[in-house]
Amino acid sequence: MENTLLQIFSVILPTVVTILLALLSLAANELKKKIKQEQVKSALEMAITITESVVNSLNKTTVPALREAAKDGRLTQSDMAKVKQIAVDTIKAELPDAMLDLLTKAKVVIDSRISTEIESQVLQAKFFDVCD
Repeated sequence: MENTLLQIFSVILPTVVTILLALLSLAANELKKKIKQEQVKSALEMAITITESVVNSLNKTTVPALREAAKDGRLTQSDMAKVKQIAVDTIKAELPDAMLDLLTKAKVVIDSRISTEIESQVLQAKFFDVCD
């Protein structure tokens, strides 16, 4: 009887241990995914914060001259594209390299995402200018 229990136990124990290890591995993988998602979310939030700061700065330093040029008819699409590219480059320069790498590895199209956020910030600024 004791021998039979020992044999059953010797068969069941490795199976149970294997199942537990597989479950732990799955849980660890899910935890890694969640941590990575949180890191990407944090990096995007940082990029948005930096974008707000850069757009506010450009609104104070560069936009007044652009408005004057627009009044005189001297403002070109190329001028506006240059200012936007300056904003994108400034944001990317202020974003820590580790965050840029993380976003790149997460397949976030950084320039596109930053451009979209710049446009959003500019529209918000225009809206609040109209409301004031």
